Amino acid sequence: TNFVARELRSVTASDASVKDKHPLAPILTRTTCLTVQADAQAEADRLLALHMVRRDTWRATIPFDAAAATVLDLGALVTLKAPRFGLGTGRPVVVLGMTVDAAAGTAELILWG
Repeated sequence: TNFVARELRSVTASDASVKDKHPLAPILTRTTCLTVQADAQAEADRLLALHMVRRDTWRATIPFDAAAATVLDLGALVTLKAPRFGLGTGRPVVVLGMTVDAAAGTAELILWG
């Protein structure tokens, strides 16, 4: 049957390693306006790749000066290095929030990645 001719159309993307590691993980369903099966499959694969990677939220206090102010902004990609947490080589993270304490010359960053 033609993909577009059906009233309800679906594609799936799965990874057995995710199901083994997280057996209680819910099945994610998305409603879209995609009409081409290949496009729907590409979107399902993209969402699986996005959701199957572990993401963490971090708080970090850093020195903050005029140079840091020109580089750091919400949405900026930075490298978090913290040997204590196994991040000695660094991990790319995104700046989600920032609170600057100008008097102390520091900024508290909320990082995700």
